[in-house]
Amino acid sequence: MRPGSGAYIAGMLLRVGRVVAGVVALVLAASAAFPVNALGPRLGAGGCPISAAGGWERGDRPGELVPADGAVSVTMCELPLPSSQGQAAVPVRRLTAGVGAMVSELNALPTRDVLEAELRRRESAKGRVLGDDLHLGEVCTLVGHGTSLSFVVQYGDVRRPAVVLVDRNCGTARYAGRTRFGDPSDAFLRRYRAQLEARPAPVSPGRPRHGVGRRHHRRDRRGAGLARALPGRVRRIDGHQDPHGGVAVPPGRLAGTLSNLRRAVRRI
Repeated sequence: MRPGSGAYIAGMLLRVGRVVAGVVALVLAASAAFPVNALGPRLGAGGCPISAAGGWERGDRPGELVPADGAVSVTMCELPLPSSQGQAAVPVRRLTAGVGAMVSELNALPTRDVLEAELRRRESAKGRVLGDDLHLGEVCTLVGHGTSLSFVVQYGDVRRPAVVLVDRNCGTARYAGRTRFGDPSDAFLRRYRAQLEARPAPVSPGRPRHGVGRRHHRRDRRGAGLARALPGRVRRIDGHQDPHGGVAVPPGRLAGTLSNLRRAVRRI
């Protein structure tokens, strides 16, 4: 086959077409295995997303929502939205106890097919038949939530955190091309409260416990008032010489000294 002939050109075009088709197939396969924007939202110093932009692509890839092995913490993050005026910052809640159980809760969220089958079963038991397409995750409410909700799973190795973005209006939880249905907030908060209750309450070293320090303080004040009411180093007030070097009080001054004591006690 001579170069420049029609058959030669046609053969070259056919070979180029096959190469292009192969490249396109590889790109599509890579996109399915590793979706676009797979790095997810950017995280701040506290380990939570700092921007609502840069979420995950929608998809229904099979498998677990997040990797279960090696998880060391799960953090519930609520990022205030720009549209929510005056929305106070929500504290970061980090779960470090029962992490495996919480990851299991995330991975137990149903897929679209599982949820649709469950809804049809429930409605059928009530004598009702649902339509062909339920539009799960597509027909959403318009509740004005002031924050964007996410759950960040941290791992003890070099892997990047798994950031699960929760859309409370659509009832979806998405991560890396996987879409599951449900809101794991209640399961997380139940475990987070148990974690807080299991921790010992902190005790400040300078704070009196059970009012003991306060009672000692009142006694110290009373003793100081009595010392001011007594003249000099009085140890006895019966008119006799104190063998320990105190100042003796003559009997004639006893009544005045007792009067000073009464006035001092009333002031305390």
